[in-house]
Amino acid sequence: FGGSNLGDGTFESYSLKKQSTLLGNLFAMERSLPLFILINNIDGLGLQSHLAQEALANLKTCSKRSNGSFMIRIVATVDNVNSALTLWSPLVEHDFNWAWRKVSTYEQYFEDIKCWQEKENPTKTKKSVRVRSSCVAVDKVLAALAPRHAHVLQVLAKLQLKSSSSEVTISEWKDACKKKMLPYNDQQIRALMNEYIDHMLIRLTIDDEGYERVTIPHSRKQVKEILKFKRNTS
Repeated sequence: FGGSNLGDGTFESYSLKKQSTLLGNLFAMERSLPLFILINNIDGLGLQSHLAQEALANLKTCSKRSNGSFMIRIVATVDNVNSALTLWSPLVEHDFNWAWRKVSTYEQYFEDIKCWQEKENPTKTKKSVRVRSSCVAVDKVLAALAPRHAHVLQVLAKLQLKSSSSEVTISEWKDACKKKMLPYNDQQIRALMNEYIDHMLIRLTIDDEGYERVTIPHSRKQVKEILKFKRNTS
């Protein structure tokens, strides 16, 4: 950008939002053709913070020219079709102004769940390896979830460890989420349940009285690993 001062050393000292504003304004003033930013899995681990999403939306919004066209346009995929429930605030989602298209690959989550598969193994050495692999897989799957999604699952893990039957009713789960100020209405919980089921993190059953119950269908050790999980912010 010829007349800009982005290289004078001051740009790096600005906040991420201000940087995105300056870049968007520059594109609006100096570009004649739009720049398309392609993002594979915009709800992935590296972009799950609200700050990152706000900056991306701001970058696009601030590139608007007087004729109404945007000089920065974003094309992105999401791993979870319900990302809009927790990934974006109403304002950020409005700024993105997505045009949604269904382009499912229908590929299975083999990488996410392959270490969860527990098989009987007669040798102690192989059993030890299997347990370590499962613990690693717990961290891998939770790290791939949006932060609030992981927290909701941890609420279920805590309830399950306290339950004598290892099963929890959906109403109990929703009440516990409400106390933690997490997504708890029926629509939000149902959306999250679909994601957890896809990742083989929970199992849904119906008891003799017709009540829906959920459980994390893995060993007590793995349920404890879910409860202890902390996201690496470094």
